[in-house]
Amino acid sequence: MATLKRLTKVEAVRLFAEEWRQMLEHEPKWKGDSIAKREAFHNFVDSLNKDRLISDNQANRWSNPY
Repeated sequence: MATLKRLTKVEAVRLFAEEWRQMLEHEPKWKGDSIAKREAFHNFVDSLNKDRLISDNQANRWSNPY
């Protein structure tokens, strides 16, 4: 059975930052909205956990960098 490689927090933050930049190109109204960015990061981490790209422990321990 193949073992999934878990993302590190650095990798996850890098991926999120790219997604956030792309989202701002389509929805510039969110630029500067730190609350929306924090919520989006929380949702991003949750989706990584549901897709098993990060463990439950990682999802629960990681602080929000935004």
